[in-house]
Amino acid sequence: MNPSDIFKDIRILDCSPGALAKARGMPVCDSRDVKEGCVFTCIKGSGEDGHEHIREAVKKGAAVIVTEREAAFYGAEYV
Repeated sequence: MNPSDIFKDIRILDCSPGALAKARGMPVCDSRDVKEGCVFTCIKGSGEDGHEHIREAVKKGAAVIVTEREAAFYGAEYV
């Protein structure tokens, strides 16, 4: 599966130029599972909010950050 296929049915409100071209591998929503070049998807759950882990995900090599709301991206591409 091409990482950009993941977003084909999603209405993208904002996206940094070339973000989807930089994505590799399957998206993850747990910052502990981030690998170099992956897509980190921020989800607000009942116990944790992925938006609070963006900095950690970027430090671990996330290439693209997908968020539900505005957030700091710490230099990563975003969708």
